[in-house]
Amino acid sequence: MKSIFKTIAVMAVVCFHLSCSSENEVEQVFTESELEIKATLEETTLDLVNDYRVVEKSLNGLNPDEVIYEKALELAHYMAENKILSHHEFVKRAEFLNEKLGATDVAENISRNFDDPVATVEQWKLSISHNSTMIGDYTHTAVAVVKNPDGEVYYVQMFANIP
Repeated sequence: MKSIFKTIAVMAVVCFHLSCSSENEVEQVFTESELEIKATLEETTLDLVNDYRVVEKSLNGLNPDEVIYEKALELAHYMAENKILSHHEFVKRAEFLNEKLGATDVAENISRNFDDPVATVEQWKLSISHNSTMIGDYTHTAVAVVKNPDGEVYYVQMFANIP
């Protein structure tokens, strides 16, 4: 299942990459070899959050979802392009996931420039609101990672409860 999600994530990034026209846009920053690293960052973050939920908190693991991934990736690109941390248009993403997937609850955690997925998840654990999101009543998730031309790395993990 992990390798399938990794493959889907790489393919989604490649498809998104090919659909854009400007060579200077954020998605151009990852080389082909870095796309595998990007997928690994995304997969590792998801695994760490699931391990935290299941092992430390006795909660269900979260299922990866491609539709959620597309929305997480959109936000990651927006933040990287604008060099900001932002929940820009969260309500639109939540409404879309409700309409498309029947999501009854949606949340997201964001971060920038932590050394790796371990540092990102550890910082989320230390934040009351981010931690609450990680251990919330959710069934599905997706993690998107984007790097801008300045080398800043942006993480978005979206969560959804899909009955």
